[in-house]
Amino acid sequence: MPDGANLLPTKIDIPHEGGTTARETDNTTLVTQALDGGPEFFGPIVVRFKDAVFGVALARLRNFHDAEDLTQTTFVEAFDRLQDLKDPERLGAWLRTITIHRCINFRKRRDRIVDFEAIEEPGAESPPPDVDFERKRLQKRVMEAIGRLSRVQSETVMLHYISEYTVAEVAAIRSARRND
Repeated sequence: MPDGANLLPTKIDIPHEGGTTARETDNTTLVTQALDGGPEFFGPIVVRFKDAVFGVALARLRNFHDAEDLTQTTFVEAFDRLQDLKDPERLGAWLRTITIHRCINFRKRRDRIVDFEAIEEPGAESPPPDVDFERKRLQKRVMEAIGRLSRVQSETVMLHYISEYTVAEVAAIRSARRND
């Protein structure tokens, strides 16, 4: 499998114990360390994949707060199920799959969830109504425009423009999807 078949390139700079960096650590080593060392050793996995997981969730849910929540729960589930991962080098693709399944389940339950965004906190500082209205209107228009794109295009736009991945990183993420 080519290096680009993971959700993200397998090497990024994350300092951790022992003087090495995650740039020097492949996915298999990160998984092994997390399984052997416990929750504190799962951190480098979160750091490496958090933006990609968030980008996939945002592309599918089209709501920043929901995508943030889903990103958190994806990593909790991933930590709980890490021992079930058969091929640690495919960690990125595995996380993407968990994210997609969580998005599907979330959308099925969405009708039963109360929208707390519409309720303002008492005493909360808020921008002037016209500024807030324009910001929300623009955000809604952008999300609607992205929503008219195909699923592949939508996810690509979210990863590049919202999560700020380079074109090469987006290509690697997309490659992971084609290889699933």
